[in-house]
Amino acid sequence: MAIPTPAAQLILIRSSLIAFNHANITGNYNVLQALGSQNFRTANPPEKLAKLFLPFRTNSVDISPTLVLNPALSRQPVIENGRLRLVGSFPSQPMAVSFDLLFEQSNLQWKLFGVSVSLVPASQAQAPRQ
Repeated sequence: MAIPTPAAQLILIRSSLIAFNHANITGNYNVLQALGSQNFRTANPPEKLAKLFLPFRTNSVDISPTLVLNPALSRQPVIENGRLRLVGSFPSQPMAVSFDLLFEQSNLQWKLFGVSVSLVPASQAQAPRQ
């Protein structure tokens, strides 16, 4: 199991975060859940995702600017326990969008297994690591 190319990593990050954003804007978590791996879908019915990400909806957080920004990975991509982990942030202002994403393979594709997104002051976002 090889780590995806940087271009493939970018696609995974952007597609996951835009699905996350659309779910928060619409309050409909069905598509986000359906895009995940079987393990993600089993553990996270749409109702659970709606509860987990309630603060994004109640605060009307829109992370769509991440579509035009390039993320900076704060650690090297790694495969841990068969899962690809991508950690970093988008340098948006005044708040950076930090992410910690886990993917697992299903039918030769990386599928979302875990998603953590937060907003931090841009000055506190982790610097990229080489």
